[in-house]
Amino acid sequence: MSEITLSTALETYSSWKTNKRKDHHLQGFEKIFHQAFGEYYDTILKDKKIQESAYRSKKWDYSLYNNNELEAVIELKTLHKSANKNINNRMEEAAGSAALLRQSLKGVKSAYLIIGDTLDKRVELRWKLFLEDLRNSGSYDGVCGVFLSKDGTYHSPPGLAIEDLINSLT
Repeated sequence: MSEITLSTALETYSSWKTNKRKDHHLQGFEKIFHQAFGEYYDTILKDKKIQESAYRSKKWDYSLYNNNELEAVIELKTLHKSANKNINNRMEEAAGSAALLRQSLKGVKSAYLIIGDTLDKRVELRWKLFLEDLRNSGSYDGVCGVFLSKDGTYHSPPGLAIEDLINSLT
């Protein structure tokens, strides 16, 4: 398999983002994860329901196993047109999922990746600060923010790059 880069994954995202059915828009990230984690985890599953406690189960986007033992989970989110309207809900969801996982599955590592697609600067700043809080508080082992511009360029704030997320789970 040829090496998949963030640029390639974002090209896939851009070509599918108007039709998010079956997560086709995030397939490039699945390839990145298999490439990055294949030597560290023997099984990488997509959308597997994880029983976190007696009262809660959640389908994490990716779950990583060794010898049938859950070792890490990754959540991916995309923000686009309604990013400003839903910002508090998305932030509460991210913080809550991390807290509940930490409470019930203490040894399982976790990561959170968000793609902000042409967000206005104020919303992007709010997300950057929130992601830094998630990282600094230890809510997640790895956090990544990828912010796309209208011209197709992208950037990640320092400490919030895809490499940082990968390194946190290896």
